Amino acid sequence: MDFQFVYDRRLKRHFLELGGEYTVVANLFNDELAPAGMSISVLQTLREQLLKNSGVLLGQEWSVNIEAEELTIYHNNYAEHLENLVTERDEDEDMSQEKTEDESEYDVFLGDHILRCGKDDLIYLIDKWIDFIQE
Repeated sequence: MDFQFVYDRRLKRHFLELGGEYTVVANLFNDELAPAGMSISVLQTLREQLLKNSGVLLGQEWSVNIEAEELTIYHNNYAEHLENLVTERDEDEDMSQEKTEDESEYDVFLGDHILRCGKDDLIYLIDKWIDFIQE
């Protein structure tokens, strides 16, 4: 996961830039956490919550579902379909299936709103962001 931290001096606000499917993580941080001030205490609280083995961190726009070492980050508009979407994605990874053009476009759209990633990856990102803020 390649990331870049940005501090906008004019807005006096930190931003996270990530590419590809990881834009979901950037949206979580920039839309959900940055308006709260993106302070070190906010990041440390998130880190502590992620260390739990299960639970859901509900935000206004974005939420995080914690399952052991896996996280699912999703836009709240997709919460009611989350279980089905995650199951379908896991099955797709296990079996290569041909998809129609419409199904592929739908997956790309969902890719902007749902991401599964390892807990350690997100904790590493939080630790690096805390270091950046402290500089």
